[in-house]
Order: sequence, then C-alpha cells, then structure tokens
Amino acid sequence: MHIALFGAAGILGSRIAEVLTKEQHFVHLQVRDAIKLTVDIAPEYIFEGDGRDAKLVQSALQGCNVVISALGMKDITTKHTNLSDCTRIIVQEMQKLGIKRIIALASYGVLPHPEGGLYLDHDWPTWLENLGEEHERVWKILSSTNLDWTLVCP
Repeated sequence: MHIALFGAAGILGSRIAEVLTKEQHFVHLQVRDAIKLTVDIAPEYIFEGDGRDAKLVQSALQGCNVVISALGMKDITTKHTNLSDCTRIIVQEMQKLGIKRIIALASYGVLPHPEGGLYLDHDWPTWLENLGEEHERVWKILSSTNLDWTLVCP
C-alpha cells in the first residue's frame, strides 16, 4: 500500500509509522518537526511543516492511495480549529487527487450515545470540551464527503 501518514511524530503517529515501515509499506510521513521522527526513512518521504499548508499536503499525498491522520491537538486547554482545518485541507487535496480512503483518530465523544445524540452531549467532562468540539468538527467534515472514511474513536 501507498500510505500518507499525517502526524507521524506524535504519540500515536510514531507508533503507526513504526508499524507501517516495519511492514514495508510505501509511506509518506507528514510531521511538524522532523527531528521528532522515531523511524528511519529516506528524507524524500518526509514532509515537514504545517498540515494546514495545502501545497505541503498535496506533496505528501502524491503517489498515495490511503491516508491515515494521527493528527491531534497540541493544547486541549484552548479553543482552536487547527485539527479540523488540517482535516479540511487533507480532504480537499485528497479529492483533487482522487484518493478515496482515509482513516483518522478522534475521541469517543463523537460516537452515538445510546440515549440519542453523541457522547459529547451526555456528561462529557468539562476539561475535554475543546477536544470534543474539535473532534466533532472533524467528524462533520468527514461525514460530509463521499470518501471511504473511518474515524477510530478509543
């Protein structure tokens, strides 16, 4: 498989990168800071910079047929839309290139609650409010596309 992994130097992204490279998949790794990468990969497969940069995203996606987004929020104590902005650009560039498959990570807050609505709507911890809102934006972006998407929500 030819896989573009966004957030490859993060806590989960680095583990995913290790598995993908060990399994000898063809991978492109997007990172904010390449010095944090934990895998040994040729520099031409490392795409360093902000995930909101459409040119960088398009370069990282070239030649890939699957996208994995292990992007997270650097600071959950403040309201921002960095994660959903990145997701929007990834989706936009995927559609331009005809890439159909994306797997992304989010919190369980965006899962349907048995009593209706989402878990975010039922006793969601206040300290996770910004995280939940941002993950809900990601879910809405993905669910509004015709992409084959999976949102992994531990």
